[in-house]
Amino acid sequence: MKSNQFLLIIIPLIGFLFYSCNSGHNQNDSVAPAQQNLRVMEDSIRNARRMEFVEDSINFTKIRGFSTTLLSGEHTFGGRTSIVYESIFQILKEVEDNSKNQMWTPQEKERKIKAYLNEYRGGRITLKIERKDIDQANTEWFSIIIKDLNEQEKYRFKLKNDIPETPISDDYWWNLSIVGLHDRIELPFYVYIVDEVSNTNFKFEVNERR
Repeated sequence: MKSNQFLLIIIPLIGFLFYSCNSGHNQNDSVAPAQQNLRVMEDSIRNARRMEFVEDSINFTKIRGFSTTLLSGEHTFGGRTSIVYESIFQILKEVEDNSKNQMWTPQEKERKIKAYLNEYRGGRITLKIERKDIDQANTEWFSIIIKDLNEQEKYRFKLKNDIPETPISDDYWWNLSIVGLHDRIELPFYVYIVDEVSNTNFKFEVNERR
């Protein structure tokens, strides 16, 4: 029930944001016919993508969450490696909740939604690494590679230098990195974490939680 209520709020807003971003293409009626035809085609493509996105969002209301299962990979020097996947639907719901709890202005909420729609339309992956050595936990030694079920590469991210956080209680230096997927990818899919220091990689499967 809450998911349906959320859709009634967020889906019209998504449509409005897409329209407001694209409406400028139709304001000049004096352009040449060839340009008009091109713009009509571009608008048709945008509308198709918007409808696909809305349909995906409706489908995601039926998903309770996502599982991330480690299929292979061992820590050479000890530590922990984990990932979390969130869909754009979950991200927008988080924006909706934060906007209420933190009393955002309508302008701030709209700005956040526009930014997330642009960066996380296919969802986002959060990587958490924990290592015994401070240098081993620096994200500059890691890459994230995403492949579909047929092992076809869809995304590759070489992470940048980021100093790890200080150990709290278990002597592990830890770090987080978030990458955004600009386009939808079918479930299930694989996420590879390449660790250059350990000269190994970890393979996760992301799927609908059962």
